[in-house]
Amino acid sequence: MAGATDRSGIILTIVGTDGVVGSPCGGRWYGGIYVWGFTVSVPGSDSKAHRPFFSHRVAYGFGNALLLTGERRYVETWRGVIQAVNANSRQAPDGVEYPRMFGDDGWYGYRDEPFQDGAEEVLYWSHDATGLPRAARSEWHRFLTGDNPGWPEEALRRDLEEVRRRMAGVRADPSTSDTRLSDDMNHLNPACTEALIRTMLGGLPTGRVGYPLHCQLRYFDLEARRAGLVAGVSSQPLRWSAGGGSGRVRVREDDCHMRRAALNMVRTLQQNSGPDWSIGLLLDKIGRNPALLAPILA
Repeated sequence: MAGATDRSGIILTIVGTDGVVGSPCGGRWYGGIYVWGFTVSVPGSDSKAHRPFFSHRVAYGFGNALLLTGERRYVETWRGVIQAVNANSRQAPDGVEYPRMFGDDGWYGYRDEPFQDGAEEVLYWSHDATGLPRAARSEWHRFLTGDNPGWPEEALRRDLEEVRRRMAGVRADPSTSDTRLSDDMNHLNPACTEALIRTMLGGLPTGRVGYPLHCQLRYFDLEARRAGLVAGVSSQPLRWSAGGGSGRVRVREDDCHMRRAALNMVRTLQQNSGPDWSIGLLLDKIGRNPALLAPILA
């Protein structure tokens, strides 16, 4: 990753076609659109808006490199950026403040919480919280490490309520297709998939910007020869270990397909997660004794 960051670990946001950092912006390494120094005037007002949106997305470039190569050093580059930005904190009357922007006069756009864009993703990819803000340990992560047992139900209720809220907004929207911008309806899109991706795939939500799907589990019905769970079966990742080498998954069957679901699940996990996964329990709806997946394979 030589050349991606400066000596302090801050990522450089523009390189010219001549290969020189900052050359399209008068030597400003922080120049460009939606980067460290991208502050704009809001139309129709005297206010300014800070829009360093690159920091919301660039972590996935490093995550994709990890996915393709298996080399964690790519992810560690963004961990270093998070640490380097927060190292430029300042003491304010009400506490410590952390920057979000960098311009001709140095760091600005300070807030009272640490810079944490991409922190949850780095934690997910590395299973290592070293140097990351506490906020990187989300409600979901605390559930996976055993500290937040009620999260799945709470997340489902929140998503269902969000669907209701957005549909109410759609019904109340007075605009027409020829009087709104193409992205004006994004906040009313009723497709809420965040909790579903986390609870079924053990994955990072793709969001409306279309992040690549990074997940711990994929499901395949071997007999039906299709992707997805066996009909009548549900699954939920329950826990992962601190080092990322093991986890627990619960599968629930709603009909007589327990054995087929178990075999499919174990084969998929063994192929994609290695032999050291500690598989959770299979429980059916009528309360039979739980059966460990390992004996089913024997």
